[in-house]
Amino acid sequence: MQCSGTVVKLDRGFPLIRTQDGGEFRCKHATAYVKGGNLRAVIGDRVVVDLPDGADMAQIIDILPRKNQFIRKDPAERAIAQVLAANFDTVIIAHPLSELNIRRLERELVLAHETGARVVVALTKSDLAEDEAHAVVDFCIERNLPAVVVGKKDIQIVNRNDLVNHVFYDMLKIDYDKFDVPVDDVIRQGILQITPFLTEDEERSILPDLPGCTSARWY
Repeated sequence: MQCSGTVVKLDRGFPLIRTQDGGEFRCKHATAYVKGGNLRAVIGDRVVVDLPDGADMAQIIDILPRKNQFIRKDPAERAIAQVLAANFDTVIIAHPLSELNIRRLERELVLAHETGARVVVALTKSDLAEDEAHAVVDFCIERNLPAVVVGKKDIQIVNRNDLVNHVFYDMLKIDYDKFDVPVDDVIRQGILQITPFLTEDEERSILPDLPGCTSARWY
């Protein structure tokens, strides 16, 4: 008996096929089909399978042409392309906001856009990012140090002094005077940047407690 279906899972190396009527069964690749080639079914592939009478596993006898595919270099053989998925409409790239690695995200965005599908970036664990923002603010409050907290909509300055005013208005020429939003509310908006006025020693003392933060100094 022959039928068609879609690969929905790789079960211990064997594709799990779902047919149009909702049936599911494990498959292996027909020897004659893959002999001499590297093509293997991946999640999303539409395939034709043959289920001989009395057999405990169906055989994939054809993989239908792919609309698109997600390809990366094989970790074991860097010169060989490895297909991870096929026939999808959207690629979702998920990263924890508290441990955001921009360079890794850039590499993944390049691979995703090469598929031609719609690309969405999902930033998760925002509560952890809030915890680290609060840690920086608390550190500055305890030591009476200034910090500029930039949220998605508002800005707040902790322990504002003449130095902050000089940097903010005279050096950076920032035209902003709305500081009536509490710092906790600014943090909940989502933090774009926090600029604490710290010495290098103070920075080194707090960074071990902020694994998701990236530090850069300017003078």
